[in-house]
Amino acid sequence: INDRHCFEIYGYDIIIDDSLKPWLIEVNASPSLSATTIGDRNMKHAVINDAFNILCPEGQLPDVKATHYPTAEQMGSFEILYDETLLASASGGTPASSRKAAKRSTSS
Repeated sequence: INDRHCFEIYGYDIIIDDSLKPWLIEVNASPSLSATTIGDRNMKHAVINDAFNILCPEGQLPDVKATHYPTAEQMGSFEILYDETLLASASGGTPASSRKAAKRSTSS
């Protein structure tokens, strides 16, 4: 979704084998946030809490027009896997122009 008014949380199903190697089973675009155990409830509460801390940092109101980059403290236990701003600064453009350039280079 390319809309500043939306965000998504993905759920990853992983198993760990006897050698402690993780195996990705599936990725869920709409993971269940219902809880069946105390541990499950605590983990999902932390995920929701961290998501809201990124969206609405303490003392700030949400503003879709403002450029907001969360601090490490606001990120909680999330990690950045892909950062458009780094791609844009490396290519000398904006995140949108970097996406367009990436799309053009993959379509030829």
